[in-house]
Amino acid sequence: MRLTILIMFMLSPFLYSTDFKSINEVELELFELSRVDSTLVIKWETATEFNNKYFLLERSLDHQKLEFEIIDTLDGAKASITNKKYTSIDSTLDFKYTYYYRLSTVALDGTVQVFNNLIVYTPSVQSSVIESDNKLIMSYELQEDRIVLTSPLPIHNQITLISLDGRTIHPNIKILNDENYSIDISDLPNGKYILSHNENLICKFVK
Repeated sequence: MRLTILIMFMLSPFLYSTDFKSINEVELELFELSRVDSTLVIKWETATEFNNKYFLLERSLDHQKLEFEIIDTLDGAKASITNKKYTSIDSTLDFKYTYYYRLSTVALDGTVQVFNNLIVYTPSVQSSVIESDNKLIMSYELQEDRIVLTSPLPIHNQITLISLDGRTIHPNIKILNDENYSIDISDLPNGKYILSHNENLICKFVK
């Protein structure tokens, strides 16, 4: 069994200093969580890294209380302008619970920079939650013939689908209530698609 949950975004955290050795800039492109049998595989990619000594991968059962534990550390590239890929495997969890994962970087001088965004594992549901500063931005659930989006933001006119060959598709979106939307994908030709909001990727899926 393989369940893949994908979030892609661009983040560029800066710590300003007159000493360039204390500046830690990491441009994070991909944060991906996949369930493979009895483990979760967490992957991420960076576009650039500057003074990045290593990554901290943290996990929580209650992120609202900021109760995170470090479950893995991986060496960073220190300095890189090319894509770097990282993988961590979590086999110490109980799949009955929801888990929150976040990523931090540690600079060469020991300064820690925490990314605000989380990836979330939810038992038995192919869904993901995008959060920033503990505020819900958007969640989605992939179903056979539709995608259900939940967001407190007005998103109805800002959703697009992009096919693998680059075609932009404006999907049929039904407003279920103030925060829930249904996107009809029943008539889409088979293939790979990107769902985006305001040109920011929400998820990738295969029809």
